[in-house]
Amino acid sequence: MNIFILEDDGSCKALIDWIKNLGDEVMHVKNIEDMAYYLEYEEGYKDYDKFVIDASLPAASVLHPDETEEEYNGALNGIDYMLENFPKLGIELHDGRVAVLTAFAGSIEGHLKSKQTACCFSIIDKNDNQLKNRLQEFLQS
Repeated sequence: MNIFILEDDGSCKALIDWIKNLGDEVMHVKNIEDMAYYLEYEEGYKDYDKFVIDASLPAASVLHPDETEEEYNGALNGIDYMLENFPKLGIELHDGRVAVLTAFAGSIEGHLKSKQTACCFSIIDKNDNQLKNRLQEFLQS
């Protein structure tokens, strides 16, 4: 299984290492610009089986292949990038393929409502005492 992870939080290093040690192919990037590069410019990276995306990242400016530029400055900008670009890239937004990893789980539903979007992906709370179990459930789904 190929897993794509966008996570910038250094305190999640042990969690990323744990996922890498599961024996899967793992691409780990730490910012939206790197994620956009791999998914929009490198054809092979669109074929990952699972995507684990951090909800909140440093502000980013992305130049898309069609030469449009998009700013991702919001508090839940990882979700914003995902909602705007994954469907265009052919990455299905369903709970068996995409999970959002967040310390702000309570804010996500309101954010999605403001975007007039229903939740169509898994939400994994970084503050959950069963975090590894939740990740393993997602990866095995």
